[in-house]
Amino acid sequence: MPEEMARYIEHFDFILSPRSKTPYNMGICSFNGELRINLTRNTQEPHLEEALLTLFTEQNIACQVETQTMQTLEKAKTRSRA
Repeated sequence: MPEEMARYIEHFDFILSPRSKTPYNMGICSFNGELRINLTRNTQEPHLEEALLTLFTEQNIACQVETQTMQTLEKAKTRSRA
């Protein structure tokens, strides 16, 4: 990242959609000392997310979880149509 652009960037995300034969896809990138892990899935249950959170917690790795479920997306679509 060129220094003259870095001051305008807070973080990067790398998001891949899951494929029909693979239930998960993962994008990992880091910038300015922060690692971001993005998971997408085509399953209902968040098994991998829960396993990663447990692992990070057990290893005393500070983390923050952000989520956007299909229910959240559907509610946003409904509000924007109103």
